[in-house]
Amino acid sequence: MSDSNDVRRISAGQLASLLAENRPVAVLDVRRPSGFEKNPRLIPRAVRVPPDAVAEWARDNKPSVPVVTYCVHGHEVSQGAAAALQACGYQVAFLEGGITEWLGQGHETIASDA
Repeated sequence: MSDSNDVRRISAGQLASLLAENRPVAVLDVRRPSGFEKNPRLIPRAVRVPPDAVAEWARDNKPSVPVVTYCVHGHEVSQGAAAALQACGYQVAFLEGGITEWLGQGHETIASDA
């Protein structure tokens, strides 16, 4: 599915609730390298998957838990990644406003190992 308008969105508050409730969800940081380097912190439980590696991640994993993708602002990068995962059978949503909105609402981030 190439139309990212058909991909579900999730708010920062909704994602924070899922994480606080320890619900099963895979969180993917799909920021481009330049965006990641400006702020190399992650949303808790997130895995760093550069946008050009999303297809490989989809092949290496199983669509057994919902996935949330995020980028800097929640625009084309995370929406494109979400659309690609959805086309592979994943239940997926992108984070509205990206990590910028997450941080703006005062939610926690963690240090990246990258």
